[in-house]
Amino acid sequence: MTAPTSAFRLVPEPVSPDWHRTPLQARDIGKPSAQAEGGEASACPNSIGATPLPKSSSRKRGAVGSPAPGDAHQVSATGRKKSTGHLSCENQAKPASGNSGDGVGDHADLIAEIVQSWRQRVRWLKAKNALVLQAKAFCRAMRDGDKAAGTKMFDDAKAGNAPLDGIALEPFLQSIEIFEGRLSAQNKHLEKLVRQLPIHAWMKTVKGFGGVSLAAMIGDATTIDPETGAILDIGTYKSVSALWKRMGLAVIDGGRQRKVADAELALIHGYSPSRRSTAWNLARSIIKAQIRADKTGDGEKIKGSNHALGPYGEFYIAEKARQMAICEVIAADPDLVKKYTRTAKKYSAKAHANNRAMRHMAKRLLRDLYLEWRRVSLRHEEHATQLVSARGDTNHA
Repeated sequence: MTAPTSAFRLVPEPVSPDWHRTPLQARDIGKPSAQAEGGEASACPNSIGATPLPKSSSRKRGAVGSPAPGDAHQVSATGRKKSTGHLSCENQAKPASGNSGDGVGDHADLIAEIVQSWRQRVRWLKAKNALVLQAKAFCRAMRDGDKAAGTKMFDDAKAGNAPLDGIALEPFLQSIEIFEGRLSAQNKHLEKLVRQLPIHAWMKTVKGFGGVSLAAMIGDATTIDPETGAILDIGTYKSVSALWKRMGLAVIDGGRQRKVADAELALIHGYSPSRRSTAWNLARSIIKAQIRADKTGDGEKIKGSNHALGPYGEFYIAEKARQMAICEVIAADPDLVKKYTRTAKKYSAKAHANNRAMRHMAKRLLRDLYLEWRRVSLRHEEHATQLVSARGDTNHA
């Protein structure tokens, strides 16, 4: 019996002309899994949603010997192959059945729809932000280049309190309003979709981890094999370190993963600013929800009174204190400051300690998400096996 196919066909998007900055930087869903050594790539259904899609959804390959961005392996300038970080199919557990309703194939369609919906939200948000910037630039021009006055004019126009010259903003404001309405509806749609995933039960236990944030993680971490059309989700990464690298949180040669100008180093780093932004926003959301400060009678926060409301908040506070001690030592040594800043900006021990603590907390959260996703996946495979045994179903070629 053939495996079910997804109604939503995910195909890698056209690669932008500047992809050569880092071929491993698949900003969307274009990165496939690593092929099994010595064999051809095949569907890798050890995790939720890893079900083959029709081969017609595969992106066309480039010329032989010149791997396109998103191929199973990328070759660096030194000739080394760089894996995409997913488990090879031969190392993954196979489902007991491809029948619909067995707890595996059902989620492939759902994950595909989440990824497509997330892509659409990202495009709408970019378009809306571009309109806002253009409208504010128009307002600045009408206020003789005064940025503050231009911003006030835009805010007043958006609130319906604009003077007559604000009428010229009407096309901008109408378009922005349309996008804001669609984005709000899209957020609700994404939350509705992720509620159907088994991982949602765990997500609800994490204070500050919302449905849109989970959809963002799925949208940015999920990839597709262009050869088989298999959807490769969070649970198919060969290790949590591979997931960290996908989201821009890895340690490369003793330093943090980042955008670099050198072509060969860019291959090694494989850094995507958009995916790193997703991880950063998730960490910030968790911190806001899990950390509180005591306040005075006037409602002002008391300095140094932060306390945790959850385990990730506790981790962040402890890690920030540890990093603060390290950063104060760096700040006292000009040579160390020069080593760690890499820019002409003044070194701030507090800011660096905060950024380090946030990065480490994000890695802890992604580790737990990865482990829970795999646990839930295995549980569904066991359930599928039980269903097959009870029904007496068998797989046929």
